[in-house]
Amino acid sequence: IMNDVVNGYLKRNLPLDVVVLDMEWHSQTQYPDCETFIGIKGWGGDTWNKTLFPDPGDFIAKAHSHDIHVALNFHPDGTIDACQEPYTKLAQALGVDPATKQGLPDLDVSQKNETYCNAHFTTCIEPLHNDIAWTDTAMSTTWSNYLYVRFPALRKNKRTINFSRYT
Repeated sequence: IMNDVVNGYLKRNLPLDVVVLDMEWHSQTQYPDCETFIGIKGWGGDTWNKTLFPDPGDFIAKAHSHDIHVALNFHPDGTIDACQEPYTKLAQALGVDPATKQGLPDLDVSQKNETYCNAHFTTCIEPLHNDIAWTDTAMSTTWSNYLYVRFPALRKNKRTINFSRYT
């Protein structure tokens, strides 16, 4: 669907600089049932909805090939559960045995822990290849929003931006 939207803009020579993806890009599942879509009850997560985005890398590459930036909505105010694709790598980076399947804190809970922040952005956010973050949570702080800008800016050596609803 999103490829059709982007192609529609291009076909009509309409300007399009940023595609902002709200909740639908998330897989919206919850441990222990990692297969059942739970919809709006499943706020957040760091795993692509493969029904709507069967090849997210291809979608982002196509957007980038037309100089279109991709913004993803994040809800960093809960836990990262075992249904999320980055769970195992994040657990290992934090010294947690992934076999325990224990929920891991999302960014706002641990934003002052440098080890956690590095692991979170390296394993959860960076692999998504988004250009812009939209932290859509009341728990967002100026500091957490800064981290969503600063970490990718340092890693990609380019300026980034963060949208935030509350701060």
